[in-house]
Amino acid sequence: MIKLLNANFYRLKKSAVFWILLSIMGLMGIFLYINYNGVNPSSCVDCNNQLGVVFFGFNSLNWLMLPIFISIFIGTEYSDGVIKNKIINGHKRSDIYISNLLISILVSFIYSLIYIIFVIIVSLVLESDINISINKFIFLLFDSFLLNIVISSLFTFVCMSTSNKSISGIISLIIVIWTIIITSNIMSKISDATGIIKIVYDFIINVLPYGQATQILNLNENYQILWLYSIILIFLINLYGIILIKKKELN
Repeated sequence: MIKLLNANFYRLKKSAVFWILLSIMGLMGIFLYINYNGVNPSSCVDCNNQLGVVFFGFNSLNWLMLPIFISIFIGTEYSDGVIKNKIINGHKRSDIYISNLLISILVSFIYSLIYIIFVIIVSLVLESDINISINKFIFLLFDSFLLNIVISSLFTFVCMSTSNKSISGIISLIIVIWTIIITSNIMSKISDATGIIKIVYDFIINVLPYGQATQILNLNENYQILWLYSIILIFLINLYGIILIKKKELN
């Protein structure tokens, strides 16, 4: 496992797509802050909470960035025959899967951290703060931490279960687009829903990673149960992914 992780770290340092997306995350932090708060936050009554909205924007951005990185990073291993060589050299399939998952999770945390650092720097310059209770803020960070593991797990699963880099990229893109569409549609209707319909809507947006990201972004009060959905998703996705890779035939 250590050798697999070291190999992944070496590839990561030389990955152009990793550094490009990292730069985009930092720039998006600056852009979103200024877009929501303007150059004079003191003129905005609700700008303190606007910073809260911007602060947790890294979840939504990772939903867009990570599929790109993972499909290229892991997909290249398939197209270049790297995964097959690792198996020939005696590495377990489960170890290969987990090592790729860990590098994906690490990248998600790095992207999130860079985004947060840039947002904090700009907020200090423009003298704004987050008007959220400390307990809620910690809970939202914890939810975000688990959500990024869910996102990493999902797209690692997609790429590890699909040998063709192009196909895995297309599948990832379809997942991203449809979850955004479904979440947006439900969020526009959920306030008027009642009874079983509202229960179904709540379940769907709690299960969908982008649904969770939207709720965290909007500082919804539903944040206290999102962690449970994330833990269940992490367990199920990775369990099935490891089982699948053990049975998968490699070309």
